[in-house]
Amino acid sequence: RRGWTNDPHGITHVDGKYHLFFQYNPDGVNWSPKCHWGHALSDDLITWDEVDVALSPEDGEVGCWSGSVVIDDRGPVIVYTSIATSNWGPGQVALARPRSGMSDWVRDPAHSVINGPPRDLNIIAFRDPQVRREDGKWKAVLGGGLAGFGGCALQYSSKDLENWTFDAVIARRASDERDPVWTGEVWECPQLLRVGEEWIMLMSAWGGGLPCNVNYAIGDYDGKATFTARRYGHFTHGTELYATTTFRDAEGRPCAMSWLRERGNLAPEGSPWCSAMSLPHVLSIVNDTLVVTQHPALELFLATTLELGDAAPGGVLGVPVPGYVWRLRFGVSGYPSGGFVVSVTGDRQSFAVNATGESLTVVDGSGAVFLAMPVSASDAADLDIVVDADILEITVTGTEGIASTRIPVVGSGDIRISARGDATITGARLSTHS
Repeated sequence: RRGWTNDPHGITHVDGKYHLFFQYNPDGVNWSPKCHWGHALSDDLITWDEVDVALSPEDGEVGCWSGSVVIDDRGPVIVYTSIATSNWGPGQVALARPRSGMSDWVRDPAHSVINGPPRDLNIIAFRDPQVRREDGKWKAVLGGGLAGFGGCALQYSSKDLENWTFDAVIARRASDERDPVWTGEVWECPQLLRVGEEWIMLMSAWGGGLPCNVNYAIGDYDGKATFTARRYGHFTHGTELYATTTFRDAEGRPCAMSWLRERGNLAPEGSPWCSAMSLPHVLSIVNDTLVVTQHPALELFLATTLELGDAAPGGVLGVPVPGYVWRLRFGVSGYPSGGFVVSVTGDRQSFAVNATGESLTVVDGSGAVFLAMPVSASDAADLDIVVDADILEITVTGTEGIASTRIPVVGSGDIRISARGDATITGARLSTHS
Protein backbone atom coordinates (compact mmCIF):
# COMPACT_ATOMS: atom_id res chain seq x y z
CA ARG A 1 0.00 0.00 0.00
CA ARG A 2 1.27 3.49 -0.84
CA GLY A 3 2.13 5.81 2.03
CA TRP A 4 4.07 6.00 5.27
CA THR A 5 3.74 3.48 8.08
CA ASN A 6 5.09 3.50 11.61
CA ASP A 7 4.15 2.33 15.14
CA PRO A 8 2.55 -1.15 15.23
CA HIS A 9 -0.09 -1.60 17.93
CA GLY A 10 -3.21 -3.51 18.90
CA ILE A 11 -1.91 -6.90 17.76
CA THR A 12 -4.76 -9.26 18.60
CA HIS A 13 -5.71 -12.87 17.84
CA VAL A 14 -9.45 -13.10 17.08
CA ASP A 15 -11.33 -16.00 15.48
CA GLY A 16 -8.16 -17.67 14.22
CA LYS A 17 -6.68 -14.50 12.67
CA TYR A 18 -4.01 -12.10 13.87
CA HIS A 19 -4.92 -8.44 13.48
CA LEU A 20 -2.11 -5.90 13.24
CA PHE A 21 -2.86 -2.19 13.41
CA PHE A 22 -0.32 0.54 12.71
CA GLN A 23 0.02 4.27 12.26
CA TYR A 24 -0.43 5.17 8.62
CA ASN A 25 -0.26 8.28 6.44
CA PRO A 26 -2.05 7.55 3.15
CA ASP A 27 -1.13 10.95 1.70
CA GLY A 28 2.64 10.64 1.36
CA VAL A 29 5.88 8.88 2.23
CA ASN A 30 6.70 11.12 5.18
CA TRP A 31 5.39 11.23 8.72
CA SER A 32 2.30 13.37 9.27
CA PRO A 33 0.34 14.18 12.44
CA LYS A 34 -2.78 13.21 10.45
CA CYS A 35 -2.29 9.56 11.38
CA HIS A 36 -4.80 6.86 10.49
CA TRP A 37 -4.86 3.27 11.77
CA GLY A 38 -3.78 0.87 9.05
CA HIS A 39 -4.94 -2.74 9.41
CA ALA A 40 -3.46 -6.07 8.27
CA LEU A 41 -4.45 -9.73 8.78
CA SER A 42 -2.34 -12.87 9.13
CA ASP A 43 -2.74 -16.56 9.83
CA ASP A 44 0.85 -17.00 11.00
CA LEU A 45 2.37 -13.63 12.13
CA ILE A 46 4.77 -13.75 9.16
CA THR A 47 2.74 -13.06 6.02
CA TRP A 48 0.31 -10.16 6.22
CA ASP A 49 -2.49 -8.91 3.98
CA GLU A 50 -3.44 -5.26 4.27
CA VAL A 51 -7.14 -4.51 4.39
CA ASP A 52 -9.14 -1.29 4.56
CA VAL A 53 -7.96 1.46 6.90
CA ALA A 54 -9.49 0.80 10.31
CA LEU A 55 -9.65 4.27 11.84
CA SER A 56 -9.43 7.79 10.42
CA PRO A 57 -9.50 11.19 12.15
CA GLU A 58 -13.00 12.48 12.81
CA ASP A 59 -14.21 16.07 13.22
CA GLY A 60 -12.04 17.90 15.73
CA GLU A 61 -9.16 15.43 15.46
CA VAL A 62 -5.81 16.11 13.84
CA GLY A 63 -4.86 12.43 13.98
CA CYS A 64 -5.44 9.02 15.51
CA TRP A 65 -2.15 8.01 17.12
CA SER A 66 -0.96 4.81 18.79
CA GLY A 67 -2.87 2.75 21.34
CA SER A 68 -4.27 -0.70 22.05
CA VAL A 69 -7.04 -3.11 21.15
CA VAL A 70 -8.92 -4.93 23.93
CA ILE A 71 -12.16 -6.89 24.16
CA ASP A 72 -14.82 -6.03 26.73
CA ASP A 73 -18.36 -7.39 27.21
CA ARG A 74 -19.55 -5.48 24.11
CA GLY A 75 -16.75 -6.67 21.83
CA PRO A 76 -13.46 -5.27 20.53
CA VAL A 77 -12.42 -1.72 21.45
CA ILE A 78 -9.65 0.51 20.10
CA VAL A 79 -8.14 2.69 22.83
CA TYR A 80 -6.09 5.33 21.04
CA THR A 81 -4.34 8.68 21.33
CA SER A 82 -6.57 11.40 19.92
CA ILE A 83 -4.64 14.47 18.79
CA ALA A 84 -7.11 17.31 18.80
CA THR A 85 -5.05 20.52 18.73
CA SER A 86 -1.88 21.95 17.22
CA ASN A 87 -0.09 21.13 20.48
CA TRP A 88 0.71 17.48 19.74
CA GLY A 89 2.52 16.74 23.02
CA PRO A 90 -0.36 16.21 25.45
CA GLY A 91 -2.81 13.96 23.63
CA GLN A 92 -6.16 12.67 24.81
CA VAL A 93 -7.46 9.12 25.01
CA ALA A 94 -10.49 8.08 22.98
CA LEU A 95 -12.35 4.85 22.18
CA ALA A 96 -13.58 3.39 18.92
CA ARG A 97 -15.74 0.36 18.22
CA PRO A 98 -16.34 -1.54 14.97
CA ARG A 99 -19.64 -1.45 13.12
CA SER A 100 -19.06 -5.11 12.26
CA GLY A 101 -16.42 -7.71 13.07
CA MET A 102 -13.03 -5.99 13.30
CA SER A 103 -13.62 -3.30 10.64
CA ASP A 104 -15.28 0.06 10.03
CA TRP A 105 -14.41 1.58 13.41
CA VAL A 106 -16.02 4.78 14.75
CA ARG A 107 -15.54 6.82 17.91
CA ASP A 108 -17.73 5.54 20.74
CA PRO A 109 -18.37 7.54 22.88
CA ALA A 110 -17.92 10.75 20.91
CA HIS A 111 -16.04 12.48 23.75
CA SER A 112 -12.53 11.64 24.94
CA VAL A 113 -12.38 9.36 27.97
CA ILE A 114 -9.12 10.88 29.29
CA ASN A 115 -8.74 14.57 28.49
CA GLY A 116 -5.02 14.78 29.14
CA PRO A 117 -2.52 14.40 31.99
CA PRO A 118 -2.98 15.92 35.43
CA ARG A 119 -2.17 19.62 35.15
CA ASP A 120 -0.02 19.76 38.29
CA LEU A 121 2.59 17.33 36.90
CA ASN A 122 4.02 19.54 34.12
CA ILE A 123 3.83 16.69 31.58
CA ILE A 124 5.33 17.57 28.17
CA ALA A 125 4.01 14.48 26.36
CA PHE A 126 1.07 12.15 26.91
CA ARG A 127 0.21 9.34 24.51
CA ASP A 128 0.23 5.65 23.50
CA PRO A 129 -2.11 3.90 25.99
CA GLN A 130 -1.27 0.25 26.64
CA VAL A 131 -4.38 -1.31 28.18
CA ARG A 132 -4.78 -4.63 30.02
CA ARG A 133 -7.37 -6.30 32.24
CA GLU A 134 -6.18 -7.08 35.77
CA ASP A 135 -8.03 -7.99 38.98
CA GLY A 136 -11.41 -6.98 37.57
CA LYS A 137 -10.17 -3.56 36.40
CA TRP A 138 -8.78 -2.06 33.25
CA LYS A 139 -5.30 -0.57 33.65
CA ALA A 140 -3.80 1.84 31.12
CA VAL A 141 -0.13 2.78 30.99
CA LEU A 142 0.68 5.93 29.00
CA GLY A 143 3.99 7.40 27.95
CA GLY A 144 5.11 10.86 28.89
CA GLY A 145 7.88 13.18 29.88
CA LEU A 146 8.32 15.32 32.97
CA ALA A 147 9.53 18.81 32.03
CA GLY A 148 13.13 19.34 33.08
CA PHE A 149 13.49 15.75 34.29
CA GLY A 150 13.01 12.91 31.80
CA GLY A 151 10.79 10.10 30.59
CA CYS A 152 7.95 8.61 32.60
CA ALA A 153 4.98 6.26 32.50
CA LEU A 154 1.56 7.14 33.95
CA GLN A 155 -1.10 4.68 35.05
CA TYR A 156 -4.89 5.03 35.00
CA SER A 157 -7.60 2.59 36.18
CA SER A 158 -11.20 2.02 35.06
CA LYS A 159 -14.08 -0.38 35.58
CA ASP A 160 -15.70 0.22 32.20
CA LEU A 161 -13.09 1.77 29.82
CA GLU A 162 -15.02 5.05 29.80
CA ASN A 163 -14.47 6.46 33.30
CA TRP A 164 -10.80 6.58 34.28
CA THR A 165 -8.97 7.49 37.49
CA PHE A 166 -5.37 8.66 37.54
CA ASP A 167 -3.32 6.34 39.78
CA ALA A 168 0.24 7.68 39.66
CA VAL A 169 3.38 8.21 37.69
CA ILE A 170 4.39 4.57 38.10
CA ALA A 171 7.94 4.90 36.72
CA ARG A 172 10.33 7.69 35.78
CA ARG A 173 14.02 8.17 35.02
CA ALA A 174 16.14 11.28 34.65
CA SER A 175 17.36 12.05 31.15
CA ASP A 176 20.88 12.74 32.43
CA GLU A 177 21.26 9.12 33.58
CA ARG A 178 23.14 7.13 30.95
CA ASP A 179 24.42 4.03 32.76
CA PRO A 180 23.85 1.43 31.40
CA VAL A 181 21.43 3.01 28.87
CA TRP A 182 19.93 6.39 28.11
CA THR A 183 16.13 6.29 28.28
CA GLY A 184 15.37 9.70 26.79
CA GLU A 185 13.47 12.87 27.61
CA VAL A 186 10.10 11.25 26.79
CA TRP A 187 8.98 7.62 26.96
CA GLU A 188 6.88 6.63 23.99
CA CYS A 189 4.91 3.39 23.68
CA PRO A 190 5.60 2.12 27.23
CA GLN A 191 4.79 -1.58 27.60
CA LEU A 192 4.32 -3.10 31.07
CA LEU A 193 3.97 -6.88 31.11
CA ARG A 194 4.95 -10.10 32.81
CA VAL A 195 7.60 -12.26 31.18
CA GLY A 196 7.82 -15.53 33.09
CA GLU A 197 7.92 -14.58 36.75
CA GLU A 198 9.26 -11.08 36.16
CA TRP A 199 7.70 -7.72 35.38
CA ILE A 200 9.34 -5.75 32.60
CA MET A 201 8.76 -2.35 31.07
CA LEU A 202 9.77 -1.38 27.54
CA MET A 203 10.17 2.30 26.72
CA SER A 204 10.92 3.91 23.37
CA ALA A 205 13.32 6.76 24.07
CA TRP A 206 12.54 10.13 22.51
CA GLY A 207 15.05 12.97 22.80
CA GLY A 208 16.25 16.01 20.95
CA GLY A 209 13.04 16.01 18.95
CA LEU A 210 13.78 12.57 17.49
CA PRO A 211 12.93 8.91 18.16
CA CYS A 212 16.08 7.13 19.29
CA ASN A 213 15.93 3.48 20.43
CA VAL A 214 14.04 1.06 22.68
CA ASN A 215 15.17 0.09 26.18
CA TYR A 216 13.83 -2.17 28.89
CA ALA A 217 13.72 -2.39 32.64
CA ILE A 218 13.28 -5.48 34.78
CA GLY A 219 11.69 -4.56 38.07
CA ASP A 220 9.03 -4.95 40.70
CA TYR A 221 5.42 -3.91 40.13
CA ASP A 222 3.24 -3.66 43.24
CA GLY A 223 0.04 -4.22 41.25
CA LYS A 224 -1.21 -0.79 42.24
CA ALA A 225 0.78 2.25 41.24
CA THR A 226 4.54 1.66 41.37
CA PHE A 227 7.02 -0.05 39.08
CA THR A 228 10.54 -0.02 40.54
CA ALA A 229 13.29 -0.82 38.05
CA ARG A 230 16.09 -3.12 39.23
CA ARG A 231 17.97 -3.20 35.96
CA TYR A 232 17.93 -1.31 32.66
CA GLY A 233 19.16 -2.66 29.34
CA HIS A 234 19.02 -2.42 25.54
CA PHE A 235 16.02 -3.92 23.79
CA THR A 236 17.22 -2.72 20.39
CA HIS A 237 20.70 -2.32 18.96
CA GLY A 238 21.00 0.17 16.14
CA THR A 239 18.68 3.04 15.32
CA GLU A 240 16.17 1.46 12.94
CA LEU A 241 13.86 -0.40 15.37
CA TYR A 242 11.47 1.75 17.42
CA ALA A 243 7.96 1.94 18.90
CA THR A 244 7.91 -1.68 20.07
CA THR A 245 4.53 -3.12 21.01
CA THR A 246 3.92 -6.33 22.95
CA PHE A 247 1.18 -8.96 22.71
CA ARG A 248 0.39 -12.58 23.53
CA ASP A 249 0.30 -14.96 20.61
CA ALA A 250 -2.27 -17.74 20.20
CA GLU A 251 -0.15 -19.97 22.45
CA GLY A 252 0.11 -17.33 25.19
CA ARG A 253 3.79 -16.48 24.61
CA PRO A 254 4.90 -12.90 25.35
CA CYS A 255 5.81 -11.43 21.97
CA ALA A 256 6.83 -8.12 20.44
CA MET A 257 6.91 -6.33 17.08
CA SER A 258 8.53 -3.03 16.24
CA TRP A 259 8.49 -0.28 13.64
CA LEU A 260 11.45 -0.76 11.30
CA ARG A 261 12.50 2.66 10.06
CA GLU A 262 14.30 3.55 6.88
CA ARG A 263 17.79 4.91 7.29
CA GLY A 264 17.38 8.56 8.21
CA ASN A 265 13.59 8.15 8.31
CA LEU A 266 13.49 8.89 4.58
CA ALA A 267 11.79 6.84 1.88
CA PRO A 268 14.14 5.38 -0.74
CA GLU A 269 14.26 7.61 -3.80
CA GLY A 270 11.25 6.98 -5.99
CA SER A 271 9.60 4.61 -3.53
CA PRO A 272 5.79 4.87 -3.16
CA TRP A 273 6.00 3.66 0.46
CA CYS A 274 8.21 4.08 3.51
CA SER A 275 9.01 1.93 6.56
CA ALA A 276 8.10 -1.64 7.53
CA MET A 277 7.34 -3.85 10.50
CA SER A 278 9.84 -6.15 12.17
CA LEU A 279 9.38 -9.87 12.39
CA PRO A 280 7.52 -11.12 15.50
CA HIS A 281 9.81 -11.86 18.43
CA VAL A 282 9.41 -13.96 21.57
CA LEU A 283 10.56 -12.54 24.93
CA SER A 284 12.14 -14.40 27.82
CA ILE A 285 14.21 -13.64 30.91
CA VAL A 286 17.57 -15.44 31.13
CA ASN A 287 20.01 -14.62 33.94
CA ASP A 288 18.24 -11.32 34.70
CA THR A 289 18.48 -10.31 31.03
CA LEU A 290 15.65 -9.75 28.54
CA VAL A 291 16.44 -12.11 25.66
CA VAL A 292 14.76 -11.88 22.25
CA THR A 293 14.36 -14.80 19.83
CA GLN A 294 12.63 -15.19 16.49
CA HIS A 295 9.05 -16.47 16.70
CA PRO A 296 8.60 -20.21 15.95
CA ALA A 297 6.31 -19.26 13.05
CA LEU A 298 9.43 -18.34 11.12
CA GLU A 299 10.46 -22.02 11.12
CA LEU A 300 7.35 -22.94 9.15
CA PHE A 301 7.77 -20.08 6.71
CA LEU A 302 11.46 -20.77 6.01
CA ALA A 303 10.84 -24.49 5.70
CA THR A 304 13.63 -25.48 3.29
CA THR A 305 16.85 -26.05 5.26
CA LEU A 306 20.35 -26.79 4.00
CA GLU A 307 22.81 -28.19 6.56
CA LEU A 308 26.19 -26.54 5.99
CA GLY A 309 28.12 -28.39 8.71
CA ASP A 310 31.07 -27.21 10.80
CA ALA A 311 34.22 -25.18 10.24
CA ALA A 312 37.39 -25.64 12.28
CA PRO A 313 39.52 -22.61 13.27
CA GLY A 314 40.49 -20.84 10.09
CA GLY A 315 37.91 -22.81 8.10
CA VAL A 316 35.37 -21.46 5.66
CA LEU A 317 31.86 -22.59 4.71
CA GLY A 318 30.28 -21.34 1.51
CA VAL A 319 26.90 -21.46 -0.21
CA PRO A 320 25.07 -19.47 -2.90
CA VAL A 321 22.74 -16.71 -1.74
CA PRO A 322 19.28 -18.36 -1.79
CA GLY A 323 17.28 -15.38 -2.99
CA TYR A 324 15.99 -12.39 -1.07
CA VAL A 325 14.68 -14.09 2.10
CA TRP A 326 16.91 -16.40 4.14
CA ARG A 327 17.98 -17.34 7.64
CA LEU A 328 21.47 -18.42 8.71
CA ARG A 329 22.02 -20.04 12.10
CA PHE A 330 25.14 -21.50 13.63
CA GLY A 331 26.97 -21.99 16.89
CA VAL A 332 30.38 -20.57 17.76
CA SER A 333 32.63 -22.34 20.26
CA GLY A 334 35.87 -20.76 21.39
CA TYR A 335 34.17 -17.39 21.31
CA PRO A 336 35.22 -14.67 22.27
CA SER A 337 38.89 -15.63 21.93
CA GLY A 338 38.15 -16.14 18.26
CA GLY A 339 35.36 -14.81 16.10
CA PHE A 340 33.71 -15.10 12.74
CA VAL A 341 32.85 -13.23 9.55
CA VAL A 342 29.73 -13.78 7.50
CA SER A 343 30.42 -12.11 4.16
CA VAL A 344 27.65 -11.80 1.57
CA THR A 345 28.73 -10.80 -1.92
CA GLY A 346 26.14 -10.40 -4.64
CA ASP A 347 25.65 -9.03 -8.11
CA ARG A 348 24.17 -5.81 -6.73
CA GLN A 349 25.84 -5.09 -3.35
CA SER A 350 27.72 -6.75 -0.51
CA PHE A 351 27.84 -6.63 3.27
CA ALA A 352 29.48 -8.48 6.16
CA VAL A 353 28.69 -9.43 9.76
CA ASN A 354 31.88 -9.43 11.87
CA ALA A 355 32.24 -10.63 15.45
CA THR A 356 35.38 -10.47 17.55
CA GLY A 357 35.71 -10.37 21.30
CA GLU A 358 32.70 -8.66 22.81
CA SER A 359 31.32 -6.80 19.79
CA LEU A 360 29.50 -7.48 16.55
CA THR A 361 29.37 -5.10 13.60
CA VAL A 362 27.58 -5.02 10.26
CA VAL A 363 29.46 -3.25 7.46
CA ASP A 364 28.87 -2.55 3.79
CA GLY A 365 31.24 -3.42 0.97
CA SER A 366 33.39 -0.35 1.66
CA GLY A 367 33.65 -1.11 5.37
CA ALA A 368 31.23 1.60 6.50
CA VAL A 369 29.50 0.49 9.72
CA PHE A 370 25.73 0.05 9.60
CA LEU A 371 25.42 -1.38 13.11
CA ALA A 372 27.56 -2.04 16.18
CA MET A 373 26.25 -4.38 18.87
CA PRO A 374 27.91 -5.27 22.17
CA VAL A 375 27.53 -8.98 22.90
CA SER A 376 27.75 -10.99 26.11
CA ALA A 377 30.68 -13.07 24.96
CA SER A 378 31.10 -16.56 26.36
CA ASP A 379 32.84 -19.75 25.32
CA ALA A 380 29.87 -20.62 23.11
CA ALA A 381 27.08 -18.68 21.48
CA ASP A 382 24.33 -19.28 18.94
CA LEU A 383 23.82 -16.77 16.14
CA ASP A 384 20.57 -16.21 14.25
CA ILE A 385 20.76 -13.96 11.18
CA VAL A 386 17.61 -13.26 9.13
CA VAL A 387 17.67 -11.34 5.84
CA ASP A 388 14.57 -10.10 4.02
CA ALA A 389 15.70 -8.06 0.99
CA ASP A 390 17.15 -4.92 2.65
CA ILE A 391 16.27 -5.87 6.24
CA LEU A 392 18.69 -7.66 8.60
CA GLU A 393 17.84 -8.97 12.08
CA ILE A 394 20.38 -10.61 14.41
CA THR A 395 20.05 -12.27 17.80
CA VAL A 396 22.84 -13.77 19.90
CA THR A 397 22.17 -16.17 22.79
CA GLY A 398 22.96 -14.60 26.14
CA THR A 399 22.89 -11.10 24.67
CA GLU A 400 20.03 -8.78 25.49
CA GLY A 401 17.68 -7.50 22.84
CA ILE A 402 17.81 -7.67 19.06
CA ALA A 403 19.95 -5.97 16.42
CA SER A 404 18.32 -4.78 13.22
CA THR A 405 19.39 -2.54 10.39
CA ARG A 406 18.91 -1.78 6.71
CA ILE A 407 21.43 -3.37 4.36
CA PRO A 408 22.06 -3.24 0.60
CA VAL A 409 19.88 -5.60 -1.43
CA VAL A 410 22.35 -8.22 -2.60
CA GLY A 411 20.57 -10.25 -5.28
CA SER A 412 22.28 -13.45 -6.38
CA GLY A 413 25.78 -14.20 -5.06
CA ASP A 414 27.61 -16.10 -2.33
CA ILE A 415 27.61 -16.41 1.46
CA ARG A 416 30.89 -17.29 3.21
CA ILE A 417 31.20 -18.07 6.93
CA SER A 418 34.79 -17.81 8.16
CA ALA A 419 35.98 -19.00 11.59
CA ARG A 420 38.73 -16.78 12.98
CA GLY A 421 41.34 -17.23 15.67
CA ASP A 422 40.62 -20.40 17.62
CA ALA A 423 36.83 -20.23 17.14
CA THR A 424 34.91 -23.14 15.62
CA ILE A 425 31.66 -22.82 13.66
CA THR A 426 29.21 -25.61 14.53
CA GLY A 427 25.93 -26.78 13.06
CA ALA A 428 25.64 -24.10 10.40
CA ARG A 429 22.33 -24.28 8.53
CA LEU A 430 20.62 -22.07 6.00
CA SER A 431 16.81 -21.87 5.72
CA THR A 432 14.79 -20.39 2.89
CA HIS A 433 11.18 -19.92 1.87
CA SER A 434 10.06 -22.83 -0.27
